[in-house]
Amino acid sequence: MKDSYRFKILTLNCWGVPTRLACKLRKERISAIGETLNRGEYDIVVLQEIWNQDDYKTLCKLTNEMLPYKHYFYGGMIGTGVCIFSKYRIAETMTWRYTLNGSFYAVHRGDWFGGKGVGLAKLQIGDYRLHIYGTHLHAAYSDTDDEYKMDRLSQAFELSEFVRNTSAGCDGYIVCGDFNYSCGQRGYEIIRANARLKDAWLTQLNKPEDDSQGMTCDKPDNTFYSDKKTVPCRIDFVMYGNNGGVDLKCRQCFVTMRQIPGRDYYYSDHEGVCAEFDLSGNVTMSPTSACSKDELTKLLEPCINLCEKTEVEFDKKRSLSIYLWFFCLLYLFTIYYFSIGELKWMPISMFIALTRFTGSVLACILPWYFLVVCNFELGSLLNVKLNMKNLIQSYD
Repeated sequence: MKDSYRFKILTLNCWGVPTRLACKLRKERISAIGETLNRGEYDIVVLQEIWNQDDYKTLCKLTNEMLPYKHYFYGGMIGTGVCIFSKYRIAETMTWRYTLNGSFYAVHRGDWFGGKGVGLAKLQIGDYRLHIYGTHLHAAYSDTDDEYKMDRLSQAFELSEFVRNTSAGCDGYIVCGDFNYSCGQRGYEIIRANARLKDAWLTQLNKPEDDSQGMTCDKPDNTFYSDKKTVPCRIDFVMYGNNGGVDLKCRQCFVTMRQIPGRDYYYSDHEGVCAEFDLSGNVTMSPTSACSKDELTKLLEPCINLCEKTEVEFDKKRSLSIYLWFFCLLYLFTIYYFSIGELKWMPISMFIALTRFTGSVLACILPWYFLVVCNFELGSLLNVKLNMKNLIQSYD
């Protein structure tokens, strides 16, 4: 008979954007997070938005006593921002980068450059093999006009597929992070259903009657809350599942890491979610149940239709970029051939110089966009669509 274990796991989006203008009191908050984690209240910690390597080193130094095992999941130009700290030994790690990651021209948002993905850390807790997954999905940025809807749904699907295909060899598995989906939204349901997961907040033994206690973002009492039009939401999750012969139960799940003790500001613009689990052997315990074909079809068919619609939009973008490139070449040829930039009148001369510079930049960037970026994203989109179709057909 295997021993039983009780442990606490925490997930927190740390709001660690490495620019002072976009992120307030970052260094002070990161230090406070590290000091709090080193008190030993949590056995496993999954953090998001740790994009600055100095911040990661600070956390490693501050938590080394209570959480000696750690790993950063690298990806893209600045990293996924996801890392894990653990009281238990990390045996293996793995990273999967999402194939659709936003737009490269949305520099101010940084999703494309960060290369968001999902990280897997395989932990050994006594005789049990526990898989911990950490992720941070693409944000919507708008409740009314979600221009990244396809990217976000494809990430939710890829996350569910990654968990489903890598969790077979373990005893239990836990998925943590900022999903940027609320409970009941399509992306949330795809992750829950396809990856055979249970929401710790909904399945805890002593669930509060008031669901508002589980809200983690856009809370008016948070010192970093600024958008008065948004309403509080629960987008940070701890989800879990088990394979046969193992009993993994959530005793309690609650929101934590709110205001920093002794200071007038919070740890982050998000609040943390902590879940306490009991892990034990049980030969009669069945694996977490899989979803039915009808449920999966209902979830994925609208996504497949959106894939096909997005393919058409990509073709239009590619055609437009090709036409724009030819226009830039024609404009630059005209400017240089007729020496228009040498006009004496300063305002027109400066205007032509500026447009000539802009045209030169576009003439260099646009071929890379329609030859490389568009083909890459179209291929990724086709992969997601075909994988969804094949998954539905596999239930026959």
